[in-house]
Order: sequence, then structure tokens, then C-alpha cells
Amino acid sequence: MIHRTSIKTSALCLVLTAMLFGPILVDALHFVEVHRDGVGGEDGLNGPRCVTVSPDGRHVYVAGYLDNAIAMFSREGRRGTLQFWEIQKDGVKEVDGLSRPASIVLSPDGRYVYAAGYLDNAVAAFRRNETTGKLGFIEIQKDGVGSVDGLSGIWSVALSPDGRNLYTASYWDNSVGVFDRNSKNGALRFLEFHKDGVDGVDGLDGLYAVTVSPDGKNVYASSWRDAAVTVFSRNKNTGRLNFIEVHKYGVHGLEGLNAAVSVTVSPEGKHVYVAGYRDNSVTVFKRNSDTGSLSFVEVHKDGFGGVDGLYRAVHVVMDSEGKQLYVAGFWDSAIAVFNRDEVTGKLRFVRVYKNGIEGITGIEGPWHVNLSPDGKHLYVAGFLEDAVAVFEVSK
Repeated sequence: MIHRTSIKTSALCLVLTAMLFGPILVDALHFVEVHRDGVGGEDGLNGPRCVTVSPDGRHVYVAGYLDNAIAMFSREGRRGTLQFWEIQKDGVKEVDGLSRPASIVLSPDGRYVYAAGYLDNAVAAFRRNETTGKLGFIEIQKDGVGSVDGLSGIWSVALSPDGRNLYTASYWDNSVGVFDRNSKNGALRFLEFHKDGVDGVDGLDGLYAVTVSPDGKNVYASSWRDAAVTVFSRNKNTGRLNFIEVHKYGVHGLEGLNAAVSVTVSPEGKHVYVAGYRDNSVTVFKRNSDTGSLSFVEVHKDGFGGVDGLYRAVHVVMDSEGKQLYVAGFWDSAIAVFNRDEVTGKLRFVRVYKNGIEGITGIEGPWHVNLSPDGKHLYVAGFLEDAVAVFEVSK
């Protein structure tokens, strides 16, 4: 028998939780569809490492790591469903720089696409047709060619919010590269790179990912071997960087950064979130909006406090409202969903979505997750399944 007092107590708990963490998510994601490499003529999805949506929400681009290619899909806005259109492949026609593409980013105006070619040690630039979404190759910026340096083993590319600069994270060069970007034609010009152990810079050994704060003041980098998150200040006029500080795993008892592979900043810029691959975790930092410096808040680990889906966490992404955080757990073949307290930055685990459960498919070994600009759909790159899965987001 269920007593009225029990119902009242449960209701009170829900109200208090909502007051502390915002909206209660009962079922945050609903599986929509999956697209697989080689099925129905689709191509370029062999070992997908990155999935991103154009700023206008009309197209989706996927980095097919083992296909040395970028696959392009048109997107239906209401349902979020995809239709395959074309593939840009390394070595085909004039395309260059896509040997093992690991990261893709679109310019804020949606007119240009940039990809990190891991084995090419290069950035490939493309012009985007805003109507059809199709890409046209522009140029390649390659390590050791001309003045370009610091791109050996490039894993990640990121653009500043103003679109003026492109930043790179290079695993073997242990460095952050800086490019000036021509907004009129999309061309890049190498400016500088910051290398681990040079001029006081620290925390970049085995650099994995780089991101820019929404206010454009700072660049944050996460590293595998240094197990760290490094903070740079950014000159908004020139795009050049200055090393600020580093936070390392095990220093002063800091947890959650063992093999740090992904870093993101909340939309309002108050907090930073880092995925620790070997720690199976997400670490939360408070960000000083003036200096960009960080202070530890908390860490969430797989298997602790009811948290699930973080085994070998590889990527974190937050919705545009800053209310939910999504984490890809590679060996859990799962997407973990957290609610976020917008004041403290703290997270509350909501639930996990796993491959093969409740009809979900296409997310075996998820390497990357991304949201549509309207926040209504989530796209997952299933590396071990050569697939892209589509979810509807309900709030």
C-alpha cells in the first residue's frame, strides 16, 4: 500500500531537487535512427571520430577516421533525421589533409569547414555551399611546410567565437597552434605555436583537445600524458596566446584528469568540464571570468554514487542553455546525461543510454557527441559500429 505521506514526501523531494538543480529530466533522450557505413549507399562513416552540425542546423558533417573522409548529410529540422549527400575523401580530386581526420569545426557564419588530419599533420580547409551543404576544397596547412609548425599528430581544431582564429591541439608535437583566419575566403595564416616545456608552458604532453571560452578570452587544452588541463589567455585583437596555469592529476589531490581527452566551457563561461579517460570521470572547475583561471569543484566517477556510462569517458558536450551535460563513455557504449546547477556548476546524474538497450543502436564505442543548434537533437559518432545515431532531446 502506498501512503499519502510517502507521496507527499516524494513530491517534496522532487521540488527541492528541482530548486537545487533546475528541471527534472525523466527521459532526456529518445532514439530516432541510425546511419551506417556502406548501408543504402552511405559512405565515409568507417570509424567516425567527430560529428558536428552546421550553425544553421541544415547539415551534419562526420569525420570518418578510417575512411580518410568527411561525410555530409542534410538534416530535417523537426525530426532531426539525416539524408546522406556526399563524401570528401583524401587524395580524391584535389582534396588533401584528410588522412585520419579526427576533428571538424565550422566557422560561425557557416561558410567554411576545417578538419584536423592526424596522419597528414595538417588542417584542411573547405568552402561550404550554405544551400546544399556540399564542400569545396580550399587549401591545406601542413606541419613543416612554409612557416607552419606544431601540427604533428593533430587531434583537435577549434575556432574562436568571433571566427578570427583557429586553434589546434597536436598530440606528438605537444603543442597548441594558432592561425589567423580570413573571414572573406576562409584561408588560414600560421601565427605561432606553444610547446610543452618551452617558455614556461606546461601541461601539453600528449595534447588531445582544445576549446575557446564563449567570451573569447581564454583557450583551454586537455592532455593525455600530462593528465592535465592548461589555461591560456587570448589576445582578442591578434589571437595570440599567453600561458596562465596548469592543473594536473594528482597534484594537490586533484582527481579526474587521468588521460584528459575532452574539455568544454559552459555557455555563460562560469564553469569548465573535463573528461578523464582513465579516471572514467567528469571533473568540474569554476572559472574566473576575468582571468580564466580555474578552481576545482567536484568529480563524478563511473560506478560511484549511482553514476553509470562513464567507463572510458572520451567526450563532453553541454546544451546551449547550460542545463544538461552529455558524456560519451567509449567502453560503456553509452551516453550519460547530467543535470547542471547553473550557479555552482555541480552535476547531478540523471540516467544512462546504452547501446543495445531499449532499441538503441549505433553507439557502440561512441567517440563524439554533438547537439543541433536548437538543442532538439543529439548526434553520436559510434566509432566501433561505423555509424551515426540520432536522438531527440526532451526537456
